[in-house]
Formats: sequence, C-alpha cells, structure tokens
Amino acid sequence: TFANALLFEYDFIAEIEDIAMNTSHVAALLDHKIYIIKIVDTDAHDDDDDDDIQPFVVNAKSDEKIVCFALTPLFLICATHNGVLYQIYLENYKTVNETRHCLHQQLQAVDGTGVVADDDDDHDSSNKQRLIRSVHPNHNGTLTVFIDSCQHGYLYNPVIDTKLKIDKFSSAIRQIFWDQRHQNIFYGYDTAKRIMHSFVYHAQTIRGPSIESVDSTALDKAMLILSVENGIVIGYNSEMDDHIEYKVLNAYEALYEAHHQQQPMQRPPPPSSQSHRMHPLQRQRQPSQSSLPMFPVAAAAHAHDNSYNKIHLTRGTNNNNNKMSTESCLAEIHHLLSANFAQCHTRKCFYQLINLHFLQSAYFVSLRLNQRDLWTALSKKCLELLEITLAISVFRSLQNASSVLLLDKLRHEHDLFLVSGHCCSLLNDFEMAHKLFLLSRKPVEALKMRLNLLQFDKALELAEKLDRDALPKICVEYAKQLEFKQSYKDALKLYERAKHENEQLPQNDDSLEQQSCMAGIIRCTLRNGYIQKGVSLALATNNKTLQYECANLLQCMDQFHEAGQLFVKCEQITKAVQCFIACKEFDDIKPLIHRVTTPSLHVKFAKEMEQIQNYGDALKSYQIANDRCSVIRLYLYHLNAVDKAIALVRQSPFSEGAKLVAQFTLSKRDMVTCIEFL
Repeated sequence: TFANALLFEYDFIAEIEDIAMNTSHVAALLDHKIYIIKIVDTDAHDDDDDDDIQPFVVNAKSDEKIVCFALTPLFLICATHNGVLYQIYLENYKTVNETRHCLHQQLQAVDGTGVVADDDDDHDSSNKQRLIRSVHPNHNGTLTVFIDSCQHGYLYNPVIDTKLKIDKFSSAIRQIFWDQRHQNIFYGYDTAKRIMHSFVYHAQTIRGPSIESVDSTALDKAMLILSVENGIVIGYNSEMDDHIEYKVLNAYEALYEAHHQQQPMQRPPPPSSQSHRMHPLQRQRQPSQSSLPMFPVAAAAHAHDNSYNKIHLTRGTNNNNNKMSTESCLAEIHHLLSANFAQCHTRKCFYQLINLHFLQSAYFVSLRLNQRDLWTALSKKCLELLEITLAISVFRSLQNASSVLLLDKLRHEHDLFLVSGHCCSLLNDFEMAHKLFLLSRKPVEALKMRLNLLQFDKALELAEKLDRDALPKICVEYAKQLEFKQSYKDALKLYERAKHENEQLPQNDDSLEQQSCMAGIIRCTLRNGYIQKGVSLALATNNKTLQYECANLLQCMDQFHEAGQLFVKCEQITKAVQCFIACKEFDDIKPLIHRVTTPSLHVKFAKEMEQIQNYGDALKSYQIANDRCSVIRLYLYHLNAVDKAIALVRQSPFSEGAKLVAQFTLSKRDMVTCIEFL
C-alpha cells in the first residue's frame, strides 16, 4: 500500500490525450506515443529523484500512430490508426501479441459463426484498413473487445489469435464494461439511448467460439457507470456527485427477485449522528464488502421500493426513517450479490440462467421444478456449450439411455471436433456434424452418420475417400432405396457397380452380398423392360428364392410365359400352370398338369381344352377336379358315351347329373330312361 502522499511529479512536453493507471503503472497517451511510468513506494522514493524518472515510451512503427490504449494489471493493449492491435507485457515491455484488423476479413469456412482469421499480410491500400477507435480488455487481459470505425464490435482472443464479430452490436455503443465476477460476460453501453446491452462469450461451443446477446436494459439518463458486478450496475448521479445508484439488469431481474422473496433483507437501524459526521473512507471496511468500491460520500438516505432497483444516497444528518447510511446501502448491495441463483424456483429464472450460461444453477432449478420441457432445453444448451458431464446428468433425468451411453464415451475425449460432431448429431444438426467429423481424427464417423440417416448418396461420396471396402454394401443399400422409389435405371447402375466393386476386393467371400447384387441386377433388368435378358440371368442362377421372386415380378408385369418358365425352374408347378393357362401355352401345361392337385386349376384347364375341342384332356381334368356335372356333360354331348354317363349317375346319384341325363334322353325320345332320372 502507498501512504497518503504525493509519489512523484512528471511534466510532459505535449498535451495528454488519454491517461490510465493500475496498481503498478501509469500510462499516458500523447503525440501518438504512450509513456509508461512505474509507480514506486513512497518509503523507497526520494523527492529529489523526480528528475530521474524515465518513462518507457511505446512507439509504433514509422507508418503507424497509436490512437487508443487500455491498461490491465499485467498488460498494456494499444491500437494504431491503421488497425494494428498490440499487447505489451508490463514486466519487460515486450510485445507478446499483435494482430491486424482490416476491412475485408475472411470468415472461417468451418462454422460460419463470425470467427475472423488473422491476416498478417501488409495492406498498402487504405480502403482495406479500419481504424480501431477504442479497446476494452477484461481484467486479466486475456480477452479484448474493440470497436472499429464502422462501429462494429469485435472480441479478440490472443490465446488462440482469433477475432469474433459481435452480433447485435449497436452502433451507438461507446463503452464496454466487463462483469467483475464473471469473466465471460461483458456489457456494451449505448451512450445515446442510455441502454446497457448484455453479452455472453463462450470460448468452446459446437460451432467454435460464440457471443450471444442476452438482453438490454434502459438506465437512468443521469446515471454515470462505475462498474458492473453480477448483473448489478453501480454508479452515481451526474447531477449530484454524492447521489449513488445501482440498477439490476433485465437479464438478472428474475434471479434477484426470487432471491429477494426467499431471503428478505433485515434492514439495520438508522445510523447515529456521529456516524454521519465520520467520513466513509475513515471507517473500517468489512471483509464481505471488499469487492465493492467505497464511495466518498458522507451520509445516506434510502428510498426503498419493492423493485429494489435503486438506492439514493444524499448528504445530510437528519434522523429520517427513509434515510440510511452508506454502509447500509452497501450492505443491501452485498445482500443482492450474495444471492444463490441455484435456489431459484421459477421458469423465468431457469431461462435467464440458461441465457447467461449458468448451467449448473439451471440444473438445480430443473431438479426442483422437474418439468420435461425444461430438461429438454437444458440438454440442448449443454450440448451446444459442450458441457458433457452435465449433459449426461440431464439425459439421465430425461431417461434417454442411448444419449447417456454416447456421451459417456465422449467424457474423456480430447478431440473437440469429434465431440462437437456427436453433439451436433444429437441436436439434429447433421450438416454441421458432417463438417466437424471430417475435421476430427475419426472422419469415418461422418460416413456412419450418413448411413444411419439412410443418406446413401452422400455416404457413397464419403466412402470413395474414406473407406472403399464399404462401397459394395453402400451401393447395394442405395440401389435398394432407388428401387423402392422406382428409379430402376439408376438402381441397375448401382447394382452393377456393387458387383464390380465386390470383384475388385481381395478375398471377398461374402456370398450373401454377391447374391444380393445379382438379385438386384435381375430385378432391375426386368423392370427396365429387358425381359429376355433378365429371364436368362435368372435361369442361369441356382438360387430358387431369386427365381421365385423374379417369377412373381414377371407375373405382376403380365409376362406370364416367362413367369411360368421361372416357376417351373423353382418347382412351383401350381403357379407355373396358372401362368401358362393365362397365356394359353397349353403345350407347356400338358407335361405339368398331372402334378397339379388344385381343383380350380384343373377346371380352368379343362374349360380351355373344351374350347379347343380337346375333350379327352378336358375329361381327365374334370375327373381330377371331381366335377361330375362337367364329366356327364362331356359324355352326353361331346364324347357320345351316354352309357357311361348313365352308369355314373346310377353309381353315384345326384340331382344335377340326373337332370342332365333326363334332359338328354328326353331330347332323344328315350322316355323310359328319361322317366327313370326325373
């Protein structure tokens, strides 16, 4: 610590344009140069040694001019007029990182999230250069938000040397405030409309680094901001410099409301007049208040309402019930800052926690509410932010065993591309998963994903590059899919290609796969109208199942003769006879009809024979079919065997036969026989 005394004086030879200070250094910008002076303790400093103070001068290159800078405890970050950003380590004043911000930055083609690839090439053309107007690093200097001349905001990460454009960044934002508690949350202050915009940065997501705009909050016009901690804007009134205010941002409003309802603050008694007369800086600060600044005001009055958004501090020593001391004001702020967001119990709190990426607290809220839509929303957010361990717990609550098993295998996976690809597939973002798998150490996962999705066209393209041994199987599956869609020409080409690929593979003894290829070729050949070729291919095989399948196909296509040939080949005689009858190929039926036991087919064949006056074969079929009426009719009218007809009726009397004999004998004037059968 330093004593309450003047440390040193130093006269600059030009007008100071900007100045900044941290606990160890003072930096001043003048004449496009930065002068850095190290602060020393008063005990070790001699007043006569002021002339020995030699500032370290940070000077850009000859064609560059420093226009803005900022100090952190470890680094000095400055920018030049032509868009070069330098990061200087204060211990040795060495430049540890530099980057150039130009007009035509190219976006990385991997994810399209706005990550800008650095371009270290010199750009002499002035129309390609952007001026960085202001820089705003976080407390550690590990992240820097800068605003360029087009009023666009960018976040620069010197660790991975990338720039990320901030979406929904208002052109009127002039100030950036980093949250004092959460290093990845920052706020952009629109000085024209007095609106504070909240942003959340996440270094690792399924699409790379990302910045999300959360919400915006209107502030009082007279409020000048000092800092922001855990969503609470702390400042003072510009019209009355001893008028301290704070405001809870809309992005945190439900969280603090829930905390206020669960743990209402016990207000301390009004302070004594002696405490009003004591300067706040002379009072001992409590350890619990170390994170907040001690504002230089003497006394306080509190105008409290249920929204607890503002505390107004004014000078005065009146013992009014509506007034309270500065310590009481800070105590209420500390009461808000002690809020445990995991104890919230409303849906609005849950969604605000999700938007702020407080996933662990959102998990406990979900446990308390136990609603499926909240679990689903949390699972998606965990996957987006690659919170694998928490995602496993969430999917267990959703009773999604397959996702739990998959994520458990990824728990210790170091390849972020592979992990992100699986997370994208769980989120049904298959195009992004495809790109990420190809960048991972297991690009074949993209092929597996396309096969699981039955997207065989894309799987075929991947297999040609990643796994040629899988080409025959993919061709067959793709051909089956096209065959189902009645794209028989394309299916035939794929079946033929699968057969060719099978022949190229060494030691391929998969007979089932080869039979599947051949069956597809024959089916598609028949479907495309090449009947003779398809039938000859089917007859050449010894696969009776395939022959039966092709015969049924030909029968559906009304190609009865070819279908009958295949049915004979696969020993389906009944179906073969049926097809031959349909195409009236009686010569092919005669050697087969005796093997048929179906009465209906014999009746059909007998009728066909009767039409061509082949009464002998017709009689045999009628007899096999036990059609006695047709047998008697043939005996009486076509075969001139009346005695046989009469004997048949006498042997097995039945009314229909008797009527036929009676009618025939009546027509022949044989009254005795007619009367016998009437």
